[in-house]
Amino acid sequence: MLVEKHLLSDKDLAEMFGMSASWVRQQRFKRRNGDEHSLTIDPVMVGRCPRYRANDVKKWMDSLG
Repeated sequence: MLVEKHLLSDKDLAEMFGMSASWVRQQRFKRRNGDEHSLTIDPVMVGRCPRYRANDVKKWMDSLG
């Protein structure tokens, strides 16, 4: 049975974009500190773990053109 993920981890996001998980973490850190960044998706914190809503990721990707 295939279950679609609704919350994605840093690693999931990185695999989708062909980047490393550390790039995702760096983007989140830069955004939080007001530095220039390219990943503008708000994470949802599950405990101490950031997760990204699949719908938000799709909207962000669609906005890129």
